[in-house]
Amino acid sequence: MKKSANDLVQAPEKETFCDRPLSISGHVWCDDQADMYIGRCDHLSPKAILIQNFPKTVDVPKGTTATCCDYLYFVCWSNDSGQNGLLAEITGAVTIPTNNTDWEVFPTGLDYDSNSPRPPRDLVLAQIKIADCNKLWKKPTLGGKNVKGGSAPFNPVTGVSPNANFIWCDSGNDPSPGHPFVGFNHGEFLIFRLPVKKLYPECVQCECECCDCGDCGCGGCNEHAAAQEKELANRAQAKTAVIPGSSNIPSLCPIRPYTHTECSQALGVQQLSLCFYLHLLDGPRDQVETHDTEVVYLTVCNHYSDLEFRGLRITKLTFVPSAPASQIQIIPDSFLCFDCLSPCTCKSRELALITRDVPPGNYRLEIEYCVDEIVVNKELKGTTSFNLNVVKD
Repeated sequence: MKKSANDLVQAPEKETFCDRPLSISGHVWCDDQADMYIGRCDHLSPKAILIQNFPKTVDVPKGTTATCCDYLYFVCWSNDSGQNGLLAEITGAVTIPTNNTDWEVFPTGLDYDSNSPRPPRDLVLAQIKIADCNKLWKKPTLGGKNVKGGSAPFNPVTGVSPNANFIWCDSGNDPSPGHPFVGFNHGEFLIFRLPVKKLYPECVQCECECCDCGDCGCGGCNEHAAAQEKELANRAQAKTAVIPGSSNIPSLCPIRPYTHTECSQALGVQQLSLCFYLHLLDGPRDQVETHDTEVVYLTVCNHYSDLEFRGLRITKLTFVPSAPASQIQIIPDSFLCFDCLSPCTCKSRELALITRDVPPGNYRLEIEYCVDEIVVNKELKGTTSFNLNVVKD
């Protein structure tokens, strides 16, 4: 018995407006540099679709499209001097200039400057997921309009609408007049985003999937995790001395954590490694004495751009040579949790080092750790095919 085509293959669903490629155009200017991507937290355009360098204004390439559930991402960073600012106007069914109502920003805290290599695409995607899963997107700081007399400290930029405002992110760390648009590192590189739904009002009918954050992201159920991690990082960096771990790989781990370094691709590496650091001492004259109490910080860094380490735990901390806990002790000495380490990030934890009449000499603090899960944070794309043999009836 012959079968109809409908018996063999189910007819594809008709394309809806939500799935339709929608035209995107516009103009982008940034002091100092910007890359534009399109996507969501689980996927991103294979490479930057727009690359801009100060002082040029760059057009969004002709033929650029996005779907209703996509975002337009603008990765921006400055040289920490002179001026900082993003200026753009983006057009779909409507035109939206840079403002602080439709646009959002996330400061990654990863220090990129004008002479740095551009942030790699996989790192950008990982940072977008961090911002989504930990609800870190916020409204940008609004500057003046792109008009003569209203754009200070900038001169008006040709090629961008006078309706556009200069925008940037304010870290709150620069007291200078005119901040955050005068030279300073406000956690850059920054990621600005604009939802395609804002450009196409008809997209309001579309239901978009939320970011798959697994275990609620690296913050878990703690909505204050990001701020607390930042505070611990600041305290650790305030210490005078930093001791790198003996297992640190020089080509992977910088001398000090929380400094910009080019992240590595983990795929193809035979042995994975984390970077460990111990922060201690409160000044050039401070030292660990035989009767002392010191607050120290243990920092762990993931310098891979395509891996996330989940369930990182310090299971045991011991001193060699051993001595009674009544003489030398680190608290806590076990079950120290770092939760998860996203790509190209560091985390610090606070400990107390207590000595009570311990014999003077050299001691080694040995650390044992484990990781529950290692997640590859990288897209996989490809093609496949099947050969079908059709015979004559």
